[in-house]
Amino acid sequence: MNKLFLILGIILLLSSSCKDDEKRTSFMGSWNCEEHSDELGTRLYQTNILRNPYTQNEHDYVINNFHNLGSDTEVFVTEEESGKLTITGTSYNGIAFVGYGVIADDFSNIKWQYQVNDGLSNPWVTSTYY
Repeated sequence: MNKLFLILGIILLLSSSCKDDEKRTSFMGSWNCEEHSDELGTRLYQTNILRNPYTQNEHDYVINNFHNLGSDTEVFVTEEESGKLTITGTSYNGIAFVGYGVIADDFSNIKWQYQVNDGLSNPWVTSTYY
């Protein structure tokens, strides 16, 4: 009988320590990014999406560290329709960004395609936030 209680206790302890993977319920927050371009190859970095504090529009957002330019980088995007983010022609230190992102239905990733125009080149970049 004591063995049964011991086994049940161990099972309860192990099952209570298991935690379901947390699922995203929004595209706002921190993301890992895997980015690809012909000029820079593949880069891995982190970024953050938050509501744009400069406007009253609930569909406007800011991405920090976009294109791995540093946490003080602010690239502005608008949620044009459910699941699509459009870069709003943002310019940062002479670099212009144009493109869009598509949010997965379960918020597990965002697939981006955008151009980076620094005055010398204008490469297309693809990236995945996950």
